[in-house]
Amino acid sequence: VHSEIFRVDLATATARQLTDGRHSIEQWSVAGGGRQVFLVDEPTRFGDVWTLAPETGARPVRVTGIYDHLDRDFSLPRQETVHWKGEDGMTIEGILHYPLDYRPGRRYPLVVQVHGGPTESDRYSFGPFVWRNYQQVLTARGYAVLWPNHRGSTGYGNVFLRDMVGGYFHQAHLDVLAGVDAVVAMGVADPDRLALMGWSAGGHMTNKLMTVTDRFKAASSGAGAANWISMYAQTD
Repeated sequence: VHSEIFRVDLATATARQLTDGRHSIEQWSVAGGGRQVFLVDEPTRFGDVWTLAPETGARPVRVTGIYDHLDRDFSLPRQETVHWKGEDGMTIEGILHYPLDYRPGRRYPLVVQVHGGPTESDRYSFGPFVWRNYQQVLTARGYAVLWPNHRGSTGYGNVFLRDMVGGYFHQAHLDVLAGVDAVVAMGVADPDRLALMGWSAGGHMTNKLMTVTDRFKAASSGAGAANWISMYAQTD
């Protein structure tokens, strides 16, 4: 649920983490003298520029404040990491966005937004780099929003990533349903007011889940495959 920069020592095949936070690193590059330049996408700020000097022990420095006003001028949803067990006992994680008017003990309608790829993962972010997500609008209208990093997502090791190889819907769709159960068990989601959406691979997932459960009152499939035979026949 977050992405970071690492320095790899080729001689010893070891890696050292250089950044850490509730964010995702975007548009990373190396400038003159070995200084790293990148954007940091955060829940309350997106796209500000940071630099990291090449010296050992240097800390990242934010050099722009273009989006400092966002969390001052707007109410933004709280993002929280949640974990749950898949059908086979594997630990799955995702990000839960709370409604702006959230009050403990009250249940809210839940929108599940499934990422594309499928070899991607949802991370802490403001969201504009992923234009299909508009969690700020949904949470402002009283919805909770769940981003599940189901089997096939990046960042959790090769076995986790390749679970979809040779059987696309082996565990991935069950991971999403288990995530819904987890948010219901937390007392946040109303089990009678669930919606589902996704784009590309998230559309595939939406189409699959519509065939195995009637729990979702509404579903939106964007660019999702509905006929795998015709998709195969038209794929180079």
